[in-house]
Amino acid sequence: MRRIHKSLRNAGCFIALAALVVAGCSKPQTNRGKQVYEEYCARCHGADGKGGSGGVSLAGRSVWSKNSDRLLRTLLYGASGTGHPDSYGAIRSMPPIPYTDADVAAVAEYTWQLVNAGSISVSEQDVRNARLPTRSSGLQQPDTVATTTR
Repeated sequence: MRRIHKSLRNAGCFIALAALVVAGCSKPQTNRGKQVYEEYCARCHGADGKGGSGGVSLAGRSVWSKNSDRLLRTLLYGASGTGHPDSYGAIRSMPPIPYTDADVAAVAEYTWQLVNAGSISVSEQDVRNARLPTRSSGLQQPDTVATTTR
């Protein structure tokens, strides 16, 4: 009976430890998102996303729609700079973010939390999907491009 009790206790400890590990898995992505934001985004958008001295605020932008698609496309392809002038009167454009899909997913989650005080879940696959052209853009999906022979 003691062996069964000890085995059950050990199994319970293992399950509890596994649950803690799984629950903590999103933390490294949040930390990486903050790191990427500080390295690449904060110089224009400020540490808090409000623009800071001469920067461009993230608040009130259309990229903060109901899902992450528009945000991902903005991160991946940049923005044209047709928005509000900065404190110097210049309208800047935002270059595409030069990071991996994992980093883009992490910074998307981080900035969403920073600006919206909410959270979203963005995977590397979401980023890869955002890289694909859509039919509404007038471009064909890569697997549907027709080939012609002469």
